[in-house]
Amino acid sequence: MNGFWAIWRRELQAFGSSPMAYLFLALFVMMNGIMTFVLGDFFEAAQANLSGMFAVMPFLFLFFVPALGMRSWAEERQTGSVELLLTLPISPEAAVLGKFCAGLTLAWLGIMFTLPAWITATWLGQPDHGLIMSGYGAAFLLAASMMAITTTISALNHSQVLAFVISASCCFLFLVTGLGAVSEFLGANLPAQWSLVLWEYSSLARYNRMVGGLIGLPDVVYFLLLIFVWLWAGMICVRRWLEE
Repeated sequence: MNGFWAIWRRELQAFGSSPMAYLFLALFVMMNGIMTFVLGDFFEAAQANLSGMFAVMPFLFLFFVPALGMRSWAEERQTGSVELLLTLPISPEAAVLGKFCAGLTLAWLGIMFTLPAWITATWLGQPDHGLIMSGYGAAFLLAASMMAITTTISALNHSQVLAFVISASCCFLFLVTGLGAVSEFLGANLPAQWSLVLWEYSSLARYNRMVGGLIGLPDVVYFLLLIFVWLWAGMICVRRWLEE
C-alpha cells in the first residue's frame, strides 16, 4: 500500500522525539505494577498467576491507549500540516493504517514491558503458561480495538485533548456493559434480550472470556471486526478531506 511504511516510520520518529510518549509508557508500566503487585495482593494470594494484572489492564488502557493515539490526526489538523501530508503521493488508506499501526506499536510495546510479571510468576511458582498467553493475546486485541477507535476520533477533531476525552469515553462505553454490576442493573431494568445483546457486544465480556482461557473464534472475529469498522470510518474521513 502506497506510503504505509513512510507514515509508520514518520509517526514512530515523532513518538521517539516526544518525551510524552516515554512518560505515558512509564506511567502505564508503573501503574500496572502497583495494581498487580501492591493493590492486587499478588504475593499474599500465594498463587502464581497474573489474573489480577489482566483484570486491571482494560481500565489502564482507557488512559494509556487514547493518550498515545490522540495526536495521530488532531495534531496534524491543529498545526495545518495535514494539508501537506495529503498532497503527498500517499493513499488515505495507507495514511490511516500507518498512523494506527504506529500507535499500536507503542501500545503493544507497553504491554510487552509487563513481561517481567510473567517471569516473576514463573520464578515464584508454576503458573498456567497457556492461560497467561491467552491473556496477553486478549490484551493485544483489546489495545488494537481501542487504538482504532482513538485514531478515527482523532481524525474528527482539531484538539488533542478533545480527541482524548471522546476516545476514552467511547472506549469506556464498549467496556462498561461487561461489568458485573452494570450487567445486573441492565438485566433488572431492560428486557432480557436487550441486556444479553449489550453484554455480548461488550469488549470487556469478550476480553474476560479470552483471559479465562476460552479463546473462541467469535471473540477474535469480534475484535477484528471492531478494528476494521473503526479504521474504515477513519479512511472515509480522510478521503472526504481530499474531496473538499
